[in-house]
Amino acid sequence: EETVKLAYMTLPPSIGIPSIAPSCFSCFDYTNGLADLVVGYMGAPFSNDDEMTTAPLMVTVRNARGREMLETAVASGRVSILQRGGKGGRALPSTGDRRAITMKTVAGDSMVKSLTDPSFIAGDKGAPPFVGNILANIIAKALPTGIEFARYSIDYHYLRNLLFVEDRMGKRADRHVPAYARAIMDRYADEMAELTTPPPETPDEGDGLLGALRRLLRR
Repeated sequence: EETVKLAYMTLPPSIGIPSIAPSCFSCFDYTNGLADLVVGYMGAPFSNDDEMTTAPLMVTVRNARGREMLETAVASGRVSILQRGGKGGRALPSTGDRRAITMKTVAGDSMVKSLTDPSFIAGDKGAPPFVGNILANIIAKALPTGIEFARYSIDYHYLRNLLFVEDRMGKRADRHVPAYARAIMDRYADEMAELTTPPPETPDEGDGLLGALRRLLRR
């Protein structure tokens, strides 16, 4: 049995939207905000030698009940604490600035393009594997790491999902989107307004010599 790992850029963009359930596009609880204890991979260290089933995981303790659960798991030998992150994860590794790459990811998302560009049609072919690997290496070096990467992922998904629920729900989206998600997204308000504002219509300047002269004068 052989496991083949391909860069996601090699997948055809046309599978992106059908592969994600509408409920996922409508979700604003990526952090499992009501849970006593949260276990996940976002923000945890991950090397080229790691697998998702064996790599270290991030554990977020939100209250006394969650702390008791974690201490019980440690005492039973089922869990080992590799590093304590401190309050709010302040002691954990975190590099880079997520803001610019967040908006680039939102703008390049197939669902976002389908909502903001009526002429958008997702392609049926992905990048060749060697091109995908090159792009993956470049992107990996440009992305933030650690906690900042986790924040980037949350920001991107919230912004994308906001456009989805506003399109599907209309005014009901105001009640659906929680205040904490809107507080995160407020910092991107100007960029999102620019992304969702259609370009001004170009007046018909005609064909032939007269149209060419009008276009030249407009430059």
